This record gives sequence, structure tokens and C-alpha cells, in this order.
Amino acid sequence: MTERKVPQAMIPRVKICCIGSPEEARTAIEMGAAALGLVSEMPSGPGVISEEMIALIASQTAPPTATFLLTARQTARGIPEQQRRCRTTTLQLVDHVPHSELATLRDALPGIGIVQVIHVDKRDSVPVPVILAGGLTAENVVAAIDAVQPFGIDLCSGVRSEGRLDPFKLDAFMRAVGRGD
Repeated sequence: MTERKVPQAMIPRVKICCIGSPEEARTAIEMGAAALGLVSEMPSGPGVISEEMIALIASQTAPPTATFLLTARQTARGIPEQQRRCRTTTLQLVDHVPHSELATLRDALPGIGIVQVIHVDKRDSVPVPVILAGGLTAENVVAAIDAVQPFGIDLCSGVRSEGRLDPFKLDAFMRAVGRGD
């Protein structure tokens, strides 16, 4: 049986989220990750690390790899200070931030990318560019890319074993996406 892969023209960028250490960051980058997700304090969910660890990982990550600070904060007053402490290249806003606050954030953080998480179900039209996340594994990612044709892929648990980045699962995932050897 021939392994299905993503056609070259449809290969999305891959962001590995829930990075917990400089070692995990190096592994993700060596295997082709375009971005690292660094999870700050959240009301719930996996992968939370201290702002000090986020800043350390971000300081050791060179372009072109992007570093994403995942934040649950919702005000333009608190978010810029957090980003300045963590020094990532991009903010990922996991909770709704009002449009007026987004404009203030853009003014306060020139040169920092801002990504707002939205939840889409089958009834919604899909905004562009889309970064697809949620339940992705090496076994289902090709069908997900075929269905959605995303700009990027964002994953955490699909490449982890016992809470740690699993190089074997990551390798299988990157091969399926077309970013591995």
C-alpha cells in the first residue's frame, strides 16, 4: 500500500505547540517546524510553561522560525507587557479580544504578528488564511489538508507521548505533511 502524502503545492506551514523546553524546541525546528507555540498561563489546557521559560526558548530561536506566545489575556493593557517580557515574534490570542483592543495592540506592538483564534464548525464559512488545529495526527492530517487546504497546521497532542514531544510521532507527522525526508 502506498502512503498518501500532501501534494507539494498544498504543503502547509507547521507550528508545533506546547513546546516545553529548549530541547523540544530544537527537535521541532530540526524536523521542519516553521513555528513554535509557547503556552503562557491559561485557565485550562496542556503545555503551560513559565514566562521565563518562554523568554529563554524565544531567545534561542532564530529566524525564520517564528515563536508564538499563546495568551488568554484580553486587554491591550496587559498583553503588550507580557509580550515584551517573553519576546516572541507573534501573539496568539486564544480568547476573544474586542476589535478596538486589537487596534490598540497593533499600535503598541509594531512588528509583532497577531493571530486571533476562532472556532469554526461545519456550518461556518472558513476565513483565509486558515491555520488548522485540533486532533491532528500523522494518520488524519492528509485528509484534513485535502478538506480544508489550510495555510498552516497547528498541533500539540498529536506529536506527544506522556506529555513530551515524541520525535517518532513528529517525524511521521512531518513525512505525512510533506515536510520530512
